[in-house]
Amino acid sequence: MGAFGQIYLTQARIFFRDRVTLAVTVALPLILSAFFGLLFGSTDTAGLKAAVVASDSSQTTTSVVEGLLNSAADGSSGGGKLELVRKDEATAMAALKQGDLDLVLIFPPISTTAVAGESPAVVTYAYNSGNAQTAGTARLVGETVVAQLNVDLAGGTPRLAAEPVDVASHTPTLSEFYIPNFLAISTLWLSIFATALPLVRQREEGCLLRIGIAPVSKVTFMAGVTTWRLTVGVLQSALFAAVAVAILRLDVLGRWPLFLAAVVVGNLVLTLMGYMIASLAGTVARAEGTAQLFNFAFMFLSGVFFTADMLPEILTKISYAIPLTYLADLFRQLMVGYPPIFPLWVCFAVLGGWGVVFGGVALKAWRWK
Repeated sequence: MGAFGQIYLTQARIFFRDRVTLAVTVALPLILSAFFGLLFGSTDTAGLKAAVVASDSSQTTTSVVEGLLNSAADGSSGGGKLELVRKDEATAMAALKQGDLDLVLIFPPISTTAVAGESPAVVTYAYNSGNAQTAGTARLVGETVVAQLNVDLAGGTPRLAAEPVDVASHTPTLSEFYIPNFLAISTLWLSIFATALPLVRQREEGCLLRIGIAPVSKVTFMAGVTTWRLTVGVLQSALFAAVAVAILRLDVLGRWPLFLAAVVVGNLVLTLMGYMIASLAGTVARAEGTAQLFNFAFMFLSGVFFTADMLPEILTKISYAIPLTYLADLFRQLMVGYPPIFPLWVCFAVLGGWGVVFGGVALKAWRWK
């Protein structure tokens, strides 16, 4: 195994041996992410208020609608416990927009071709994304009800197709704000507590000097360390994506190429920042002070704890100079579709610029002892 592989495995062993660093950089942000997601984004299927609309009075449509109403009444519908009533479309949609209903199922005229399975009838399920507490559950129930009806009608052969309709513009929830932000914080902590501080400790203990004496170049050493940090960053990002899918029921996979690019760029840039801190700090005590300065400045001035409307204008302008602002903006856009502060290309470009700055300073100031 070459020098690169040895450095990579050594950094992995050091990382897993330091349980405090492992907890701070991976476990703690993930726990906080799940906590805030559940706190602000939890939903309850019980008592979901829904209405069913029949677009015509044909025997086929009526029998399907009446069967659904009866199954909801006895609690056997595929959508869980529903408070389901029958209304006309105009009344039901008005109630949905006002928040008196959570879901409206609109059944079209079900033709003989649909019954034969030749051309499935499209059932529209309408929900209101402005109601953050029930929108996600309403969508899930709408899909589930149609799927269960297909099973009841023909053993799973598609007779009906589901089409979602949102009657309100999307209002982001606090869980959609915090889960991506904690991923950005986790990336920051990986840079500070799992890169900068361990490197300074290794320098004080003479480990880096022994590596420097060996035929290992500065670039090879940094590449091995960076690759390991990137491995951890990708794995922890996958865990955060799983939390987002489980709690918010989001389609993160639909944007995975850009999300993966954001993860790689963010981890590389902040790892280079960790090298810079380790290069500039001569002792562990000095490194800890510098790391905490970066940590608190980045967290509290980048807007990861406060939405844009909560920050004073002066702090908003200051946040534009902090790379964590752009990384969190990328994660929010790509993980949950949160309204952007900057276009994606601006975020990538600014992070790339900071990466060049951090990398240049780190290489120039790097020392083995």
